[in-house]
Amino acid sequence: MIVDYKLGEYNIKVFPEGYTCYPKCLTRKGFISIGGLYNKKLEVVMMDDKNNILDRRGKVVLTKEDREYGREASNDFRAFKLGKYTILPVICYEIYFPHIWKAVRHTVDKVHLIVNIVGRPMYNQNQAEKWRGLQLSMTSYYECDLVCSVGKGKGIDISGVIEWKNQ
Repeated sequence: MIVDYKLGEYNIKVFPEGYTCYPKCLTRKGFISIGGLYNKKLEVVMMDDKNNILDRRGKVVLTKEDREYGREASNDFRAFKLGKYTILPVICYEIYFPHIWKAVRHTVDKVHLIVNIVGRPMYNQNQAEKWRGLQLSMTSYYECDLVCSVGKGKGIDISGVIEWKNQ
């Protein structure tokens, strides 16, 4: 599901991992778009409304399915800058590895928004609860909101916004 979020003066649309009509579908007039791109590296990209790529990075933690498709892992886990804001993009299962996403704290002054893009819905309630717990941990650790966008499919969709101040 595509999720909207307002970060200061920026209107942001968050798309799921592997949104297949990139870049045209990621481009929305008046919006900054953040979403997943299936290619050799499985990237998360941030684009403006003129199709300009503002930043991108590859997926660090690959699933068995990713490896079977011949995709390559990246070692470039980092935050994106958007004006005066820092956005931490987390691709799918990277959320299960706190040592990866906690390391970013030492490279930036503050994270203003976490974006978790996921390819498909949760398989069952147990997985959904674990995932949501990890998302809550991230919002507490970085003291900021988290936007999650999950792709279509059968299962539990956990797309939405977790507001840090309302925990």
